[in-house]
Amino acid sequence: MRSAGNFGAFGSYDQTVTRNVIIRGNYFGRSSKLGGWARAVDSHTSTDGVWYSVIRILDNVIEDTTEYAISGNKWYDTRISGNKINNCASGIRIMLPSVTSVYTQDANGNPTGRVNKTKHHVITENTITNISKNHAIQVYGRKGYQTIDDVTIANNVINNVIARHGIHVSDVYNYTIASNVIDGTGHHGILITRSMYGAVNANVLRRIKGNGVRVEEGGCNNVTVANNILKDIGFSGISVSGDSRRVRVFFNTLVDVGTRATESDGYDGIIFLSGVARSMCAFNDITGQGMRYGIYLTNTCSQISSYGNYVKGAGFSDSYNDNSIDKISTTDNVV
Repeated sequence: MRSAGNFGAFGSYDQTVTRNVIIRGNYFGRSSKLGGWARAVDSHTSTDGVWYSVIRILDNVIEDTTEYAISGNKWYDTRISGNKINNCASGIRIMLPSVTSVYTQDANGNPTGRVNKTKHHVITENTITNISKNHAIQVYGRKGYQTIDDVTIANNVINNVIARHGIHVSDVYNYTIASNVIDGTGHHGILITRSMYGAVNANVLRRIKGNGVRVEEGGCNNVTVANNILKDIGFSGISVSGDSRRVRVFFNTLVDVGTRATESDGYDGIIFLSGVARSMCAFNDITGQGMRYGIYLTNTCSQISSYGNYVKGAGFSDSYNDNSIDKISTTDNVV
């Protein structure tokens, strides 16, 4: 209830928002005469210092939306679980408004120059198929202004994301992406951007045209990528870049990754580059000759602990290429 420009027929505009709501067991889809809804569940607006909160979206069937199936703008404490999302332009999105938008103004319409933080988001056990335009699941804060904190994305089944990523988190703090099955994406399987204190564990990814798991753009400190299984990946299986520290990549199984590699445009099983430091690449098992290198640690990363990997026979150029600075290749203590 921000202004007549948002909802023109409901009385006084006192910034009242939705709280403590359950949306369960509904069907959202085409009628016999009309196309699908733009969005099945959505919030149109927000005001500085006011949050939508305790939102539960459970066990719905959502089909044929022309935008997002579920889109939450400045939601706090959400659970999105057990939904079947099919043939939609985009899947599930949790976001913060742009700092320059009307949605960061105060109740009197004055710009605040800030974005409010949200926390506590659980996205689990959804089945998402045939997403045509954007990502299946995306959670994003605002670069340079605000993060979204405490996010769990787990046990979802994602199949056939035509254009973009399976799961994307950006500017998120404290997160777990675990036990998801992602089969078929037009770009990356799991993309982590400027997000720290996170774990990407025990996911299964197959038929991914981009990178299987990509950690990018710096600031991805204290991130673990472990116990994932990757098969038929076009770009690198696991790619870590940007000015990040304490990224742990271990106990992953990679089969036939980097299959879009060429002599001039190389993709690898696992690659560390662009300023990654004090990180680990250990006990991974990599198979396949379509990639350039099984493991490639470039001369732009440093203090990388790399040992216990099985890469024998992987890569058409070489199985293992470590050009990193101040490398650590034994399990001895560093003191």
